[in-house]
Amino acid sequence: MSEETKKPVMRLKSGPISASIWRKTGANGDWYTADVQRCYKDSTDAFCYTNSFSRDEIPVAAKLLDMAFGWIIRQEQKDREVEK
Repeated sequence: MSEETKKPVMRLKSGPISASIWRKTGANGDWYTADVQRCYKDSTDAFCYTNSFSRDEIPVAAKLLDMAFGWIIRQEQKDREVEK
């Protein structure tokens, strides 16, 4: 399965803004990454996504990334416990 077709292991959402957490695998083991985006509809009513945020959306994006960081820290701890 290609990286593009994989689903995030966790998605955090607040209104049109979401943070996705991805599990990556490599030669040195697994790790997590996160990205944040905003969903909107264009003039043709098609859904689009952007990584650009208005002044009022920046704190929401920052909070979602903070929550993603906490989730990753907890998940890494769980992963280490399973490996034992």
